[in-house]
Amino acid sequence: MRGNLFKVIPTPIAGPTFAIRPGGPGDVTTSHVAWSSPRGSPFVPSSIIHGDLLYQINDMQSILTVFHAKTGELAYQERLGVAMKEGFSASPVAVGNLLYFTNDEGKTFVVEAGPTFKLRRVNELRARVLASPALVGGM
Repeated sequence: MRGNLFKVIPTPIAGPTFAIRPGGPGDVTTSHVAWSSPRGSPFVPSSIIHGDLLYQINDMQSILTVFHAKTGELAYQERLGVAMKEGFSASPVAVGNLLYFTNDEGKTFVVEAGPTFKLRRVNELRARVLASPALVGGM
C-alpha cells in the first residue's frame, strides 16, 4: 500500500456529525461531505438510520437528535430522561416502527419512528445497562 487511504480527524466529545458520500479517488475530505452538524454527536453509542431519518443519542446530555439523513435537516431534538454525563452507553435498536434507547440506569425509552417526537413508553429494567440489546426474531 502506498499513500494514505483515509484521513482520521479527531473530534471532541459531542463534536460534529458528518455525512460522507462513499467512493471517489484521493482525498475526498471536502468533495464528499454531503452535510454536517457542528455539535451534539454521540461519543459512545452508535447512531441508527430508520427509514429516511438518522437518530442519535448524545451520551453526555441525554438528547435525542433526529436528522433527515439525505439532507441533514433537523427533524427534532428532545431530551430522554434527565441530563447526565455518560448517560447512554448502549446503541439504539429498532424493531418495526419503534426505536429503543436504553440509558446506563436501565431505563429504555421507546420512541416511534418518524419526523416528530412520540415517546410511547419508558421501561425500567432496574439494573445498570452498558451494552446494546441483542435482537433475535424481532424481539
